[in-house]
Amino acid sequence: MTTSDDATGKLRISSPHGGGLGRFVFTVLIVLAIVLATLWFSVRTEGGRDFVRSRLETYLGMELTIEDTRIGFPYDLVVAGVRTRGAEEGRPGVRCRELRIGLAGWRRCRMALDGPAVTLVRDLDGRWEPARFSRLGEMVGQNILAVSRATLQIRQGMEVSVRNGEIDWYEGQTLLASADGVGFRLDRVSLPGRPMHYYRVSVQNAQGPSGSRCGEVVREWLASETIEYLEIEAAGSDVPGTGPAFWEVE
Repeated sequence: MTTSDDATGKLRISSPHGGGLGRFVFTVLIVLAIVLATLWFSVRTEGGRDFVRSRLETYLGMELTIEDTRIGFPYDLVVAGVRTRGAEEGRPGVRCRELRIGLAGWRRCRMALDGPAVTLVRDLDGRWEPARFSRLGEMVGQNILAVSRATLQIRQGMEVSVRNGEIDWYEGQTLLASADGVGFRLDRVSLPGRPMHYYRVSVQNAQGPSGSRCGEVVREWLASETIEYLEIEAAGSDVPGTGPAFWEVE
């Protein structure tokens, strides 16, 4: 006795495992698509912006305002118009034209900042405010090796890029140092048997605490757990002042 399928000559091949695995993968993809679509729309809502703002406030330890949040290509969280409340010249605070955060591979985060500005103020006790950026404040009076040291804890799991940055260092109401047109890049580099990290720092104009000035300075180098600075490129120089130059490695 034959079935209707057998009578028409149809050949059916079934697998006891393949169908289940295929349905599982398909289900996971559908759930992932729903989650991503939900995030895509939710960050544009007022509630989504408030959530992102509160998370940034917790990280920075300061009250913030933000203008807009959205999802950008390839699937980055984009936060526009970040600013600390009451941020004024000579007062500790931060602002950023655009902040992008996304994944850069397995267990790695990618962060890109366009137009960030930080005002650091050292109080009578010698502490830098905002406290979250105290390592950046401590770079006054040091040399470029401080950049490798300050990023030692984050570089294993993060890629960072900065363009059009500004930094001001104050002692009370007195401007100690400043830098504008700041660019920065931190990436992981894969070398045979030796994981390393690539750094690039560029500054259009800067003034040091000793009165020295510089312009169009670029430094590129590699760093590892045992090497702080392996220079690749050095361009630009200081106008002589007093005290050690930030761009020189002793």
